[in-house]
Amino acid sequence: MVALRRQLLPDEPNVTTLAVSALDRMWMDHVDTGRGFFVSAEGLLMYLPPDESLSLIGDCARRFPGGRMMFDPVPGGSAARRRRE
Repeated sequence: MVALRRQLLPDEPNVTTLAVSALDRMWMDHVDTGRGFFVSAEGLLMYLPPDESLSLIGDCARRFPGGRMMFDPVPGGSAARRRRE
């Protein structure tokens, strides 16, 4: 995915791309918080079990106090429907 992303999107000086699972917290060691912190979890949390989503959000909040996180809200029945599939 990282190789495809680099083909489609130019590198940005303020964006760090790592080929690692979001659930592998080692990515947190690569975050430069010197100028603030923003994590984008677009299209991610809806594919995780609720406990893993909440755990990831909580770990980010503890590790990066004062940082910001953006994620997609999952519409009402979508998550339950996805888990049944």
